[in-house]
Amino acid sequence: MVEHKNIIDNLASELKEDENNIALFVTGSVARGEANKTSDLDLLLVTKNASDFVEKTEKGIVVEIKSNTLDGFITKMNDNPMNIYQWLDAKVVFEKEDLLSKLQANAQKILNSYTPPDFPRKWLDSTMIKIVSAKEKGDDMALGFQTSNILWKIVEGFYILNREPLPPSTTAFRRISTLKKLPDNFAGIWGSVLTGNLSERSNATLVLLNFLLNK
Repeated sequence: MVEHKNIIDNLASELKEDENNIALFVTGSVARGEANKTSDLDLLLVTKNASDFVEKTEKGIVVEIKSNTLDGFITKMNDNPMNIYQWLDAKVVFEKEDLLSKLQANAQKILNSYTPPDFPRKWLDSTMIKIVSAKEKGDDMALGFQTSNILWKIVEGFYILNREPLPPSTTAFRRISTLKKLPDNFAGIWGSVLTGNLSERSNATLVLLNFLLNK
């Protein structure tokens, strides 16, 4: 997007002049090529000394600049594997030292050695029973609630099954299609879960629950 690029260029010119700033990276939807004209702009600023988080609006676009030292960013990744994705997505805006390769290598190491939490089998199994019961009773309110309420646990279940860290909610629903262990025609099933009517959503949810519970 042209506006995003203009904002990045202006910020880069400004930030590069400060000796405390070592590197600037763009991440998120802009780095992945998924942004629209109003998408947030997510930036990662590596500094010699820790700096404050900055959030501002430029030309109607929310700009977030996460700042930290190299060691600080690595510690955050090690403590919370969800943070690896921002680095795996990241693209260089400027860097005075070769840092992105180090940060991405650390992210990949965490991904390769990741041990997932316990699989939420009881929760998924219980909800599957409730969805089937609601369908049999024709209770659309209960059906809608149970179908919506279990969605995030289904996402968690697929990441645990694939032994990968759970991404932030803003990207997990897109990244899920890149996982290796998925049911056949996952794209169609997932589309029905997210955009179908109640009958389509609940049926597709049952397909995903059945897949997870039989793995």
